[in-house]
Amino acid sequence: MLASFSFSAFACMLSPFYGENNHISINTEDIMESSSKQAVLAAAQKAIEMKPSTILSGTRKTCHLLHADLIKIRQSYRHLIEGKTPFSRSDEWLFDNYYIFEREGRQTLRALREVGRLPCDHTRLPLVYHYAKIFCEAMENCIGVETITLFLDTLHQHDLLESIELNSFPLFLRVVFIHNTAMAYLLPSNEQENPVIANTVRSLNLLSTLDFSEIVEKESPIEKELSCDPAGIYPKMEERSRAYYRERLATIAKKQGISEKDAAKKAVMLAKKGTSPRTRHVGHYILDQALERPFKSGRGKLYLFCLWFLPLVLSVGLSVFIHAPWSIVLFYLPIWEILRPILEYFFLKNVPVTFIPRLELHDTIPEEAGTLATISTLLTSPQQASTYAHKLEQAYMANGRGNILFGLLVDLKEATLPHRPEDESIINAAIESIAQLNQKHGLHFCLFLRSRQFCATQNNFSGYERKRGAILELVRFIKGKSSSIKTIKGDLTRIHKVKYLIALDADTTLIMDTATEMVSAAMHPLNQPEIDKKRGIVRKGFGILSPRIGVDLESAGATMFSRIMAGCGGVTAYDNASGNLYQDLFGEGIFAGKGLINVEAFDTLSGGDLPENHVLSHDILEGCFLHAGFLSDVELTDSFPGDPKAWFLRLHRWIRGDWQNILFLKHYIPNNKGQLRPNPFGGLSHFKLLDNLRRSLTPLFSFACLIVAAFSPFPLSIALFTVALLSIIGPALWNMLLTVLSGGPS
Repeated sequence: MLASFSFSAFACMLSPFYGENNHISINTEDIMESSSKQAVLAAAQKAIEMKPSTILSGTRKTCHLLHADLIKIRQSYRHLIEGKTPFSRSDEWLFDNYYIFEREGRQTLRALREVGRLPCDHTRLPLVYHYAKIFCEAMENCIGVETITLFLDTLHQHDLLESIELNSFPLFLRVVFIHNTAMAYLLPSNEQENPVIANTVRSLNLLSTLDFSEIVEKESPIEKELSCDPAGIYPKMEERSRAYYRERLATIAKKQGISEKDAAKKAVMLAKKGTSPRTRHVGHYILDQALERPFKSGRGKLYLFCLWFLPLVLSVGLSVFIHAPWSIVLFYLPIWEILRPILEYFFLKNVPVTFIPRLELHDTIPEEAGTLATISTLLTSPQQASTYAHKLEQAYMANGRGNILFGLLVDLKEATLPHRPEDESIINAAIESIAQLNQKHGLHFCLFLRSRQFCATQNNFSGYERKRGAILELVRFIKGKSSSIKTIKGDLTRIHKVKYLIALDADTTLIMDTATEMVSAAMHPLNQPEIDKKRGIVRKGFGILSPRIGVDLESAGATMFSRIMAGCGGVTAYDNASGNLYQDLFGEGIFAGKGLINVEAFDTLSGGDLPENHVLSHDILEGCFLHAGFLSDVELTDSFPGDPKAWFLRLHRWIRGDWQNILFLKHYIPNNKGQLRPNPFGGLSHFKLLDNLRRSLTPLFSFACLIVAAFSPFPLSIALFTVALLSIIGPALWNMLLTVLSGGPS
């Protein structure tokens, strides 16, 4: 075996001295030009000679193969640490680097489950697996950027790889590496002195650091076609968005029974006939008019039907079985809560997480996309001014690149009179804090302070409409209209050019580069809002982009109560996409008060034109009027209440607001002048509002089941108790079961 040690294996042995990414391309160029190049071309020719297949299958068999190989490697490692086998040089590589095999194997298993159906041979193993196996055998498990590129380029010249195969090629390289390592330990002990394991470790390390997207874009059969986008947007998009387009287009091509290249040409041809920035962009025909949209819409409607119908069927069946027809009323909402996570799981199965495309801004907000990130809060003391100023400075340090401002949007504490003696000291402290920031970092900080106005419903003086009014009046001020903002500090020229407003609460953390991520999505033509002025609603695009909200790590662990209720807290280490039922099935999300607001759209619709002093939970309504989109891979954090009292006060405020919104379930709704107008909300918006009411009522009915169970005969008491208990712990038990079945948390 040692006699067959090739130049490519020797190049791989040199990698520790020349770095992980460049060791082949820089230091072994002559070797690549001779033996390695011939080996790659021979491997490519062998792959080309394989018979094409029309069999399509998933990756289940590949997953079984990988799982079995990981078990073999674990057993070999266990024998080593238990001293059951003598150490060889290869054993030392496994002993020192076992964690790499475990890490790469687990990650590959999870990723393979997300890969769609692939062309397979008669054994149901994907052809791309065989291509990877041929390549690795030729390279003796030692690969480099040049060898990968040359191999794929040769296959590309013969139109041998579809986009899904090209994208998954690194996964199957890992599968082959792990398989070869497992097979090496099945050889007799005297045959184990070979470079397979050492080369595999180095190659797995290379794959973990290699940006494969550049290779994919070079070899993709549709990249060149889409780059001819008539709107000129596609080349300006970030890499993830371009990859998402290619993935969706490959799916469409497969469903239509045409080649991916022809599908790309068709999208470009349709875009050339477009008459607006949206319709002249190829993405309009790939995402907005894709074949899976009717499928998703139909699946979403079926989900909503099952969500109310199945609990009804089970409630009726259970009540008839225990001879207590009146118990249907008690059973219905708790059974709904039991079935909800189960139905969500099955209806979202195989539905990809929606990715909202965005432009490439290189972490810098451009001049034409002026942005203002503002913290809305109540200022009650001079000391608070410096606290919030420090929070603004933190946001600036994490997101301050480009044309972005950071502002405090503050109200003074409500009072029985328009002015209080302590107001002046609070205002001066806020002005001084902002002035210090501007002196330290430049004119990037602003202060907006509103005067008190009389509120008839509260019989006192406070900021107009609290937070909703604060955002509304700030938008009016930006657009040069009259507002109650009386104290302004900052660069007025830049303020009046603001196009996007990032709304934050006092306890919200704007994580590094999240502002740029939101703006890059808002600038994309498919996401820019188109307003139906007659109905008073955004009909296409998004007037609001809402990131997912996590729990701040510090507040999550502050008290025993928060540790139990908030979970571990913190943010994910990577840009992991998080699914959202409404966004993934219906193409719109829910606005929770934090996120990016399109200033022009908000001003045009007057924030939804809501009645004054009648709406507490305005966020969900604004999201319905302005068509909120959910950014699945952008995350902000909020603090969590540290004790039950604060938690119940917050919950009480939310529930009050949800029940006030019952007005918007009617056919005619009031505007801010008290006049009635036709309700522009569709069925989904009505369901969102109703589901909030359902969520507030479910604990009451579960508690009622427990009370009635205590005074009911058998078997009614058992049924009531079981339903009530499962409605409380059922969702958690279901999530635990899924975690166990999937092999543990990722």
